[in-house]
Amino acid sequence: MATTQDWTLQAKPGQEPSRLRLALLHKGESVPLAAAFAALAEDTGCRTVLNAGLAAAPFHAFRWECPPLHRAQSRITAFECTLIDAPELVRPADASAFGDYFHASIGETVTAFANLGGDAQLVVPPRSTAKVLPHAGVRWSDLGIDCPPSCVAARGERRWSPSCGGAGMTTSLMEQSAARMAAWLQRRARHAQDNFYLEGPYAPVEAEHTETELTVSGTIPEALDGLFAQIGPNPLQVPNPATHHWFVGDGMMHGVRLQAGKACWYRNRWVGTDTVNDHLGRARVPGPRRGIFDVVNTNVFPHAGSLWATVEAGPLPAELDAELNTVRRGLFHSDESLPFTAHPHRDPQSGELHAVCYDALQRHQLIYQCIDANGVLRRRVNIPVRHGPMVHDCAITARYVVIFDLPVTFSFRALLAGAALPYRWNPRHRARVGLLSREGDSDRVQWFPVAPCYVFHACNAFDNADGSVTVDVVTHARMFDRSQQGPEAQQVAFERWRLGGSLTAVQRQVVSSEAQEFPRCDERRTGQSYRYAYAVGGQAMSTEGTRLLRHDLQRGTTMVHDFGPGQMMGEAIFVPAHPDAAEDEGWLLAYVQDPQQQRSRLVILDAQAVDRQAQAIVHLPVRVPIGFHSNWIPLPA
Repeated sequence: MATTQDWTLQAKPGQEPSRLRLALLHKGESVPLAAAFAALAEDTGCRTVLNAGLAAAPFHAFRWECPPLHRAQSRITAFECTLIDAPELVRPADASAFGDYFHASIGETVTAFANLGGDAQLVVPPRSTAKVLPHAGVRWSDLGIDCPPSCVAARGERRWSPSCGGAGMTTSLMEQSAARMAAWLQRRARHAQDNFYLEGPYAPVEAEHTETELTVSGTIPEALDGLFAQIGPNPLQVPNPATHHWFVGDGMMHGVRLQAGKACWYRNRWVGTDTVNDHLGRARVPGPRRGIFDVVNTNVFPHAGSLWATVEAGPLPAELDAELNTVRRGLFHSDESLPFTAHPHRDPQSGELHAVCYDALQRHQLIYQCIDANGVLRRRVNIPVRHGPMVHDCAITARYVVIFDLPVTFSFRALLAGAALPYRWNPRHRARVGLLSREGDSDRVQWFPVAPCYVFHACNAFDNADGSVTVDVVTHARMFDRSQQGPEAQQVAFERWRLGGSLTAVQRQVVSSEAQEFPRCDERRTGQSYRYAYAVGGQAMSTEGTRLLRHDLQRGTTMVHDFGPGQMMGEAIFVPAHPDAAEDEGWLLAYVQDPQQQRSRLVILDAQAVDRQAQAIVHLPVRVPIGFHSNWIPLPA
C-alpha cells in the first residue's frame, strides 16, 4: 500500500476554505503526531496547518503524509480526524459519497475519520488506495464511542448512516469523542501534586452531611424564611493535580434552612450528575444529556417553582429538591436541548430569565435564550463570534441584553498540553461589548470596542436617558495567561462602563481599585438604576483573608466588614426585609470559613450597618470550601 493518502477538500467555484481544523485522537504509548498536534492547536489558516507534516498540493487539495503513522503503527490502534469550520465545501461530483463516519485502513493501522457537523466534507478520491472497512463494531471501542450493532454498515458500502441514534446522534458522538480525546491528553500531561485550588480553603470535603443541631450566636431575623444555598467545585477524583482546574470539579451544594428565627439544618450534597452517581453507586436521574463534560458546579437559583443548578459551555441544568438532592436534568421545563449558562439574569418585572450561552464544541456562535416565567424557552437568537470566547456572564436592561465578547478563548494549544479547562488569554481576539435588543435578531447587535480585559461578573446594568447603557463590572487586566489551574492574581477593579447612544466605544470609569469579585446588588433592581453594590474584597490566589465591600454608587463611598485575619468569605447575597423594603433595607448573608479551625459559619449582617457586628452567626460543624455562587431561595413553610 502507498505511504501517502490523498484527501480532497473541494470548494465552490471562486472560493477558498478559510480554515482547516483537525482534532486528532489516537490510543497508544507514543505520540508520533506530536508536532502535528502542536501546529494544529491554534486558530490558524490552512497554510500554517500544512507546515506540520501536511504537504500542500494546490490550495484545495491536501496530502497527508503517513510515514509518521507507519513508524509507530504497532502502538497506535485508532486515530480520529475531525474537520470543522471549512465553510462552503462540497463533494466533487465524481467522488464516491460517504457519510459522517467511515473507517479506512492505511497499511496495518485502522484509522477512523469523522466529519462532525458544519459544511466541511472529506472526499475519498475514486482511485483512492484506502480500503473502507465494514463497521462491525471494530475499533470504535478503542475510541470510547458506544455504537450499537444497528450502526453496522453493509460490507462494501462507503456510506454510514447514523440511524441508530436518531436526532442528535452526530452531536452525541462528537461530544463523546472530544471528551475522550481531552481525557487522554490530560492523562499524558506531566504529573504533579501541587495545586493551589485543591488545598487550604479550596480543598474538597470528603463526605455529605446532614446536621440538625446548629449553634446560633445573636438573633436570626424571623423574616428570613428560606434556604441559603451555595454551589462550588468539590471533585471526587483528581487524576492529575497539575492539570486540574478549579472550574471543572464535580459540583457540591451547601445549604442552611432558616425558619421562624431558627437554623433548622445544614446539608451538603453532590450535584447528581452521571459521573457522580456512578462513582457513588447511585441511580442516574432522568432527563436528557448534552455537552462534552459531566459537571454542574457554578450557580444555583430558583425559577418556575423549582431549584436549579447550572454550568456554562454545554451541559443542561440540574433540578434539585428543597433538600438539595438532584431529581432530574433538562432545560428547565422546556423540551429543547441547548447549552445554558452559569449566569442567567431574571427580569423582576416579567419573571423571565435572560441568558447568553455557548457550547465548547460550537466555537463560532453564542446563543441568547429567554426562558419565560414558566420555565419554557420563549426566544432564541444565534450570535456569530470568532475563536470560541468564554462568555461567563451577561447583563440586562429594560431594552437590551449586554454581551461580553472578550479575549479569553478556546485554545487548542492548551487542550493538547492536557489542560482540563482549555481556555487562554488571546491577544488576537478583539475585545468588544454588544447590545442586543431583547426582541431583536443577531444582525441588530450593536458592537462597541473596549480596551482588552476580561469580565467574569457583571453587577447590574440600566438604560440612560440619552440612549446609552451603563453596566457595572469587575474587570481583570488579563486572565488565564499563566496558570492552568485557576484565576491568577491580576490587576482587578470594579468599573462602570458606558456604551451605546452616541458613543462609538466603551467608556470605562474605575469605581474601586481594590481587588474584588462576585459583585451583587438588590436583585429587585436588576436592569434598573440602583445605588448599592456588594462584593468580596481580596486578591485571587491569596489566603490572607477576604472582606465584604458595600459600595454606595451615589456617594462614591465603600463600607467594609472585616471577618478577621485569614477568614475567607463566599459570595454575599442581599435579602430584603420585606417586599416593599428600601433598596438597602435588609440583610447580607454569606458563608465564612476559618481555615485554621476547619469550620465555617453563616454570617447575617444588617445591610445598612455592614461595618458593625453581625446580627447573627450560624456555626457549622463542617467546612464549606470556597466555591462559586450563592443565592437566597424563599421557601414555603
